[in-house]
Amino acid sequence: MNKRIVSNLLINSRFYVVVASLLLSFLTYFYLRINIVDPSLRSIRLQQLFSLYALVAWYFVLVVSAYGKIVSNKPWIHQLLHTRRAFGGMVAYFALLHAIITVNSQLGGVGGLRLLSGYTLVSLMLGLSALIVLLIMGLLSIDKIIAKIHFKYWKQLQIVSYFAGVATILHVWIIGSHLTSGPVRFSAFLALVVLFALQSIRLGLAEYKKYTSFKRALIVASAVWLVATGSLLVMKISVASYSKIHTKHSEEGIIIHAH
Repeated sequence: MNKRIVSNLLINSRFYVVVASLLLSFLTYFYLRINIVDPSLRSIRLQQLFSLYALVAWYFVLVVSAYGKIVSNKPWIHQLLHTRRAFGGMVAYFALLHAIITVNSQLGGVGGLRLLSGYTLVSLMLGLSALIVLLIMGLLSIDKIIAKIHFKYWKQLQIVSYFAGVATILHVWIIGSHLTSGPVRFSAFLALVVLFALQSIRLGLAEYKKYTSFKRALIVASAVWLVATGSLLVMKISVASYSKIHTKHSEEGIIIHAH
């Protein structure tokens, strides 16, 4: 029985994603421990890298999901779609590590949350909301649980992950000081626009298959892409404006306190 379990694991691509996630986390930790002497700076870099790993894995999951619907006739895409669920677990794993390090190392524990206010508290609450959704979706992605709740209803629950995605974008843009540079934000914005385009094409194709109307499919795809991209622009501008106001008030407070 044990040999059969091991044999099944070795031919399952999801197993290698799980192993790679664990190895990546340990290697990252030991690399930073060797190269960064200061514990505070090391914990900051560690939580930043773990958040980056989570975001990259999440982006991969969403791209594969959308692209898989567009080119569903390709044999290799089925293997990627099979592996996708393990990458979802990878997202939850690194997001959890990111949260644990942030709370324990930078806030001094859960009690440190009481000392936060303003945009920092808002950002952390958004991040916490996204983390809870990711952990729940990760738990619900186990094969036995999917079988109990039925695959159809499980797929419908995936819509919740998009709300978690919006919360994550706001969380990162509000508090991610290491992501405030122009090129980094532009690259992130461009990546999201490409993702929206793939999702729009996927929905357009679904409309075409249902109504066999190219015009209707084009309208749906264009409308979805414009709304999504427009919403992203509004979020980006709002966060940038809010950050400038907060920075100005903080600087004024420092000057008053100095006097």
